[in-house]
Amino acid sequence: MQKRKTSTRPHGTNCEKLKVKVDLASVIFELYFNLALLSKQAWRIIYEPDSLLSRVFKARYFPNDSFRTAQLGVSPNYTWRSLIAVRDLIYQGIH
Repeated sequence: MQKRKTSTRPHGTNCEKLKVKVDLASVIFELYFNLALLSKQAWRIIYEPDSLLSRVFKARYFPNDSFRTAQLGVSPNYTWRSLIAVRDLIYQGIH
C-alpha cells in the first residue's frame, strides 16, 4: 500500500505564481512602511521645531525659510531628499 503525497499548497496553484505574489506584497508593504516612517520625521520637523532633528536640518538646509518652502539644495543627503519627497504628502493631508 502506497502513501499518497499531500501538498501544503492550495490545489491548482503554481508555486512560482504564489511566490511572485508574496514577493510583490512584501515590496509594497516595505514601500508604505518606509513612507510612514519618513512622514513621521517630516511631521516632527513641522510640529516640533525645537527638537534636535528640526534644528539640525534647519541649520543645514533651510536657515532662512520654513520646511514648507525649503529647496533641495546643492548637495543634499539621502535623508533630506527623502523628507522633501514626502513633504508634499504631509501638507496635502493637513489641509
